[in-house]
Amino acid sequence: MTQPTVFELNDARLRWVAGDKVVESIGMALVESDGAVIFGDGAVVQSRLQPTHISSEYWHRLDTQPIKARAGAIQHHADLVYAQLMELKGSAPSEAPVDIIVPSSMSESQLSMLLGIAQHAKLEIGRVVDRAVLETAAVSEDAESVIHLEMTLHQCVVSRVVKHDGYWEVQEIKPVSGSGYLDFLEFWSRGAAELFVKETRFDPLHDAQSEQTLIDLLNKSFDAGSLTRGLTMELSGRRLEVTSAKIEQWGIAPLGRIAKAVDELVLGEGSGAMQNSLAHQKFCSGLVSEIPGMRGTISEFDKVHTRHQWIDEMLEPAVDGGVHVTNILARKKGQTAHKSNGANNSMDVGDSSATEVLVDPTHLLVGTHALQLSDTNILTVQGGELSLEPAERSVDQHGVQACLLRGSQTGYEITGQLDGVLLNGQNALPGALHLGDKLTIDGMDALLIRVT
Repeated sequence: MTQPTVFELNDARLRWVAGDKVVESIGMALVESDGAVIFGDGAVVQSRLQPTHISSEYWHRLDTQPIKARAGAIQHHADLVYAQLMELKGSAPSEAPVDIIVPSSMSESQLSMLLGIAQHAKLEIGRVVDRAVLETAAVSEDAESVIHLEMTLHQCVVSRVVKHDGYWEVQEIKPVSGSGYLDFLEFWSRGAAELFVKETRFDPLHDAQSEQTLIDLLNKSFDAGSLTRGLTMELSGRRLEVTSAKIEQWGIAPLGRIAKAVDELVLGEGSGAMQNSLAHQKFCSGLVSEIPGMRGTISEFDKVHTRHQWIDEMLEPAVDGGVHVTNILARKKGQTAHKSNGANNSMDVGDSSATEVLVDPTHLLVGTHALQLSDTNILTVQGGELSLEPAERSVDQHGVQACLLRGSQTGYEITGQLDGVLLNGQNALPGALHLGDKLTIDGMDALLIRVT
């Protein structure tokens, strides 16, 4: 049996897990003048030495906008996403379909771009799930509303996840810019530099090399978990002892922005129970829970680390090689939640009878574009490319191969000129369509996905 493969898309800590092989990297790239690219830690240790060659927003933006540090084949954000995805894949090869866990802040166009890049990388994508919904559905207990926090390089994503009729879904998202890991790193380095100047008259920011040394020290200390216990810093023969309280004070500005977003969601519009802060359970996912001062800023939160078996417990496999995208999950009646607490480093695996809501597709993924489905659609070939448009004229007027995709109370159905059209690799016949189905015309694929 092929081991499962999971890609956790969070550029502050990208994780590619293929069976027992785990590859981690940060979403930062050093683009050299000859077109060579160094990803992850190798780029971080050059970030202050070669700032004009550094790119760190490509996963955050996930688009085709040009990057400043471009050379050779690397010209756009999407080029860097593709290249790092290929590097992760090459470090731990797998033939299994790849399940992807994404932040709640991922937009429809970004999801479309991601699936298109994965297709170009010859990755078979199985399931795509929202991290906030996955973790909430897995570990929440009696709460009807959960505030979920996830930190990426450039923002903290604060989501309100609510339960309707037993199903969890994201109701509102507040991406807090200026409060990502790189922002905290910048505030910590400024605070440390000011302290060095005050205590020793030495400014670590006076040249690139000493600034890089300071950044590397803070990065390594954070990874080791020592920032929350205070820090001993040695730079250019000068030594300082820094308390954990001082480090928390350095990050007070981004911490305040995150606290404000949490308060706005807790006190936002809704029922009286929804407005009561006690009705909200709070989950801090992975990295965000390790930020110094977070425990004092966000009261009574549970620390959550995703376990990949939750995906198998809660989502059915993708249909016939198609892509299954969902951000609505539920536990079946009688299923117990995985245990969580304030020091939630491990969770017991309970009943595996969870399921996802069976929902209809909303979009057709053609290349890197997610095309929204209307009530009645025509899928055909125009100018050598697949085209989807509302059915304003007879299907017979669109050529030999023209699929009519019509919505009904039971979902979408396919009819029309189906000669040579394939459905999941087989000759297409009139009938029902399902989330994850793949239509092929003239060798070009279109996947039925759901984007919410």
